[in-house]
Amino acid sequence: MHDCSVAVGDTWLSQVVPGILHSTAFIQGGVLFITFDEGETSAGCCNDAVGGQVTTLVISPLVKRGFQSTIPETHYSLLRTIEEVWGLPFLGKASKSTAMTEYFML
Repeated sequence: MHDCSVAVGDTWLSQVVPGILHSTAFIQGGVLFITFDEGETSAGCCNDAVGGQVTTLVISPLVKRGFQSTIPETHYSLLRTIEEVWGLPFLGKASKSTAMTEYFML
């Protein structure tokens, strides 16, 4: 929604998300991350994060129901999570970030 209204973004999500949630990949342990990175301040949670605090939804059959993290996370945390799950090398600042594993029932 960087260059459009919330209504446009909401319409897009309403068209895309149901297909993901009903997919075999999602049902069999997949995860959907939705980040609203429209912060309007210069506040940040971490040394490399600025632009305000933003919301990320972590949706999965494997997620702890109603869980809210208290750990400061950035886009690098999400990147680190994906890299760890797929066994990829860590890129840039993801190597110094914590993976978002606290959301999941392991």
